[in-house]
Amino acid sequence: MSLKENSPDVWALLDNDLPLLEDDFKYYRVDKLLDDNDLAEGENAIRRIRRALESGRPNLNELSEAYVSLFSLYFRKPLPPEMRIRYEEVRKRLSNVLAKLGADLKQLDEKAKQRLSEKAKAAQQAQASQAGQTAQQPKPQGTSPPPQQEPK
Repeated sequence: MSLKENSPDVWALLDNDLPLLEDDFKYYRVDKLLDDNDLAEGENAIRRIRRALESGRPNLNELSEAYVSLFSLYFRKPLPPEMRIRYEEVRKRLSNVLAKLGADLKQLDEKAKQRLSEKAKAAQQAQASQAGQTAQQPKPQGTSPPPQQEPK
């Protein structure tokens, strides 16, 4: 099935949405919205989606796996509103393309939610262990500043 001729979603993804989302990942890298692994995973998913859609006859399995990778990214902070809008637009349009190819979107969304849940749990555990390590470190003795006397 060739999608390029009859799907405005494909053209919108290729010409607008994916490049903007890719720019968002680069721009917001400074804000540490994603850790390095998730950032690389997101950029790789965008490349795979673009390559599959540009071929005109996308491989459903590859496109489905890229969809799950992209939508199971664990953001460390809330997304800025403009990035949230673009991220959701990519999700909507890519869902439309996958539906035309006969993908089971419920199953893909469940898989993405499961991966996201695992990542969130791992991040919380890492944060808790990091907090535990800083709490266990002894404070150096005798380095506190001398007490200040109040002026009379």
